[in-house]
Amino acid sequence: MHSDTGHIEATVSTPSGFSVYAFENHAWVKKQGQLMLTEGERTMLYLSAQGYTMSQIGEKMYRSVDTVKMYRKHVFDKLGVTNISEAIAYAYNYNLL
Repeated sequence: MHSDTGHIEATVSTPSGFSVYAFENHAWVKKQGQLMLTEGERTMLYLSAQGYTMSQIGEKMYRSVDTVKMYRKHVFDKLGVTNISEAIAYAYNYNLL
């Protein structure tokens, strides 16, 4: 999570994961593996990106609103973000959706 203004992150995808450019060190830092989201987490993110509310997502997924909230919390924890806009942007940037 980055709370400072003007945060920029450069990434490049590779077959074995992805690399992030560390501006402080002026070097690429290789990140092993790919973050894995469950099917429910991916579906919740996809529907959120389309503008559906949590209750609408619950109806479409045949899940309770509490389950949708749990999916959101898990996604936020896995991606290190604090809101759904950050989660959607992160997921698109790292090809998780």
